[in-house]
Amino acid sequence: MAYLMAIDVGSTSVKVSIFDSHTLETIVTQSQDLEPPVACERTAESIVTKLEGCMDGFDGETLQSVGKIGMCGQMHGCVLWKKSAQFISEETGSLAVPSDDRCSLFITWQDGRCTPDFLGSLPRTEGSPIRSGFGCATLAWLQRHQPATVKSFDAAGTIMDLLVCALTASPTVKMSTHLAASWGYFNTKTLDWEKRLLASSDATKDFPLHLLPEVVAVPHVAGSLAAGWHGIKRGTPIGVAMGDLQCAVRAAGPDCDPGFKDLVLNIGTASQLALIALPGSSPDLPPSLEEVPYFDGCNLVVAAALAGGNAIATLASMLTGWLARLGLHKAQEEIYAAIVSSAGEKLDTTLRVSPNLWGERHRPQAKGAVSNITVSELSLGDVASATLRGVVDNLKEMMTDGVLEKHQVSRVLGSGRTVQRVPALQEHIRRSFSPRQLLVREGADAPLGAAKAIASLQ
Repeated sequence: MAYLMAIDVGSTSVKVSIFDSHTLETIVTQSQDLEPPVACERTAESIVTKLEGCMDGFDGETLQSVGKIGMCGQMHGCVLWKKSAQFISEETGSLAVPSDDRCSLFITWQDGRCTPDFLGSLPRTEGSPIRSGFGCATLAWLQRHQPATVKSFDAAGTIMDLLVCALTASPTVKMSTHLAASWGYFNTKTLDWEKRLLASSDATKDFPLHLLPEVVAVPHVAGSLAAGWHGIKRGTPIGVAMGDLQCAVRAAGPDCDPGFKDLVLNIGTASQLALIALPGSSPDLPPSLEEVPYFDGCNLVVAAALAGGNAIATLASMLTGWLARLGLHKAQEEIYAAIVSSAGEKLDTTLRVSPNLWGERHRPQAKGAVSNITVSELSLGDVASATLRGVVDNLKEMMTDGVLEKHQVSRVLGSGRTVQRVPALQEHIRRSFSPRQLLVREGADAPLGAAKAIASLQ
């Protein structure tokens, strides 16, 4: 029996799932949590170590049946490396990051080094505005402030692009339209980098254009496994890395159907609302929305919020710290469970929480806030429920009722582990988007969407 493997490199975990290639039924899944990034940076080694940990959890017979490998994950971020670096060992059949200077730190999508003033100095793109944490913004910042770092490397991409190159031992970085659009300075109409714009501006005249990857449509075979990997055969095709958002939407909905009237709501570390649309069918979008490539010639109209499951995790972390300061020690997992259960007891709280602790890309100066505080609504349940409702309301405000009405949205499809694990969150989604029905798609996660995409690859 032939299997499909899908690797999802998320913001807080690495997940590897194996699917039946005919039914797309999940055969087995392994996942490992990532340690929190330091100043929005991670080592590539920390991610490879977790990926290898996942691979160690599978039995050899299952891995020998894997016939295709797909990759998806967190968008926008940037890592640089040397093409000469060798990551996969034919002797051990495992991945490892060279211990020398052949790979930079991975700068995540949450990075905030690009201030509004810095971003304002960059040339105005024809596409979606450039934001901090976008790959091209990061490269521009590095070129201006740390040119020696840029000069040290001859390849760049997202962390998933690095993993694909590592597994295929390819000197050519192939980036999907999904990830290229997330980097900025990518024209989603011509499907090409805005190199002329970058080269002609005084602010970016030294931009490292040679580091911009070759862009390909999805799905696409990026290469083949350069050596046997935990029993997976050498020569196994590997697809170009895709966006976790697009794969989550594909898992919950169709491949490409502009007549699809459902709104896909995904909440992981951050959160997104997405609609399938034909290119150019949604002109004059508000700043809170953007149009990004999807599959098979379709686009997504997306509200991508920086607040999501991270708001609940931050609340849990804060409570853990408070208790420790009082000499009381509880595991953060226990506190998280208490937050989830207590939120369901206070669904009608009038307390209001704005979860914009990280700002928003279209409003970088936005801050979190708590309002409508009364002495009778200060329980854990009130705060937890208000935080969940704040995440939902923030997303709903970004998408706007006008867009929902224009696209005749009839249902909301919920995906992502936060939606699936938190009943109180589901109830706030139902109330916010009423009278539209909420349908929670169990198991509809990014790895399933990636598996769907690579199933058709030859």
